[in-house]
Amino acid sequence: MNIRPVLMLLGALALLAACTATPQVTRAPVRLRLGNALDQAAVVDELIEAYRVDHDWVSFTHDALPIDQAPDRVRNDHLDLVLVPAPLPPAASGLWQSGFGYDAVAVIVNPTNPVETLSVTQLRDIYQGSVFDWSPFGGSGEVAPVSREAAAYVRRLFEERVMSGRAVTLNAVLKASGPDVVTYVANTPGAIGYALLSQIDARVKIVGVEGVRPSPQTATAQQYPLTFPIYLLARSEPQGDLREFTLWLLNEGQLLIEERGIGRVR
Repeated sequence: MNIRPVLMLLGALALLAACTATPQVTRAPVRLRLGNALDQAAVVDELIEAYRVDHDWVSFTHDALPIDQAPDRVRNDHLDLVLVPAPLPPAASGLWQSGFGYDAVAVIVNPTNPVETLSVTQLRDIYQGSVFDWSPFGGSGEVAPVSREAAAYVRRLFEERVMSGRAVTLNAVLKASGPDVVTYVANTPGAIGYALLSQIDARVKIVGVEGVRPSPQTATAQQYPLTFPIYLLARSEPQGDLREFTLWLLNEGQLLIEERGIGRVR
């Protein structure tokens, strides 16, 4: 008997078996409900997009909400995971919490303004309306302070850290979002405003506070005066697909938030 054809057939079968693709496990579709109490919709959307590259069975809803509503929305099972700034409201007690990052409120001026840094006291004087032009700080022209609407968390933080209970001047221009503040300051030579560092672009100039410029590094080290921690909130310790996403946020996701101006926790 000529065994050569038999050996060739066995070899071909072995090669075919080796080349057969490993069956792919199909994951059941999952929807995760995210909340964002940070005025950071663009960053959250980027995180979602990056995660779905390798996790296409996971879809997301993404709701912006006031920080005071976040604990109840989580506790009542309306949201799976929420990003919230510190300090956490008392209602967050008993919920699962994890540090996520360190954000910074950047003070910005028009690029034509020569001012490089301001003290907290100087900022307070400007926003109280006690200073009307830039000459005491090395600049020139009229000062035009820009603030956020009363309900904005970033305004609440600015008033706590800078105003110390004093009212913002009624002459301040009010804007409804960080990008709106940036656009106004970019187009107004004497303007000064504030916005989250991740919302700043090249149209404006960042001013240091107490000699420290905001950056992911100075935020993480808490060297910059207008820094605040960001937390993740969930009903209980995340499990399943929510756990996978949370772990991703605390690992690969940290690289992305640093690129967007937010300090890492690890």
